[in-house]
Amino acid sequence: MGKKIQQTQGYGSVPLDLAKAITAQANKAFEDGTMHRAVTPTTAELLTYWFGASHSDNRDINFHEGQRQAILNVIYLHEVLRIGSVMEIYNKVAPDLLTQFDFSPLAKEKYDIAKYAIKMATNGQNVGNARHSDMANPQRPRREP
Repeated sequence: MGKKIQQTQGYGSVPLDLAKAITAQANKAFEDGTMHRAVTPTTAELLTYWFGASHSDNRDINFHEGQRQAILNVIYLHEVLRIGSVMEIYNKVAPDLLTQFDFSPLAKEKYDIAKYAIKMATNGQNVGNARHSDMANPQRPRREP
């Protein structure tokens, strides 16, 4: 017999908990250099240009903090962890969350792909979201327009 699933109605806080775990791991990989070593040369160059202090400190316009986090999270999932499916996100990032909901729908063929979704507003607002892999930093308060 497998693990007993503590079933919650719907997904509960699972997507936000997953987002927190992705964010923590992505930030650690970015800060300790793991991300730069694992990504393609083009992505490494873009990360340096977009987020390196020597570049971003000299520009008037940079990514909003939420946009920056969404970009780092997707790069972490796609190029560092090499995620191939929604289920793999949970298995590699936060397997303990799989006991908190019925994950059997994630076994469907339509979820057997690397699936990311982020919303990048252009007016300084950013709310990154995805049904199973919310890329926003849930702790960051929204800025008023």
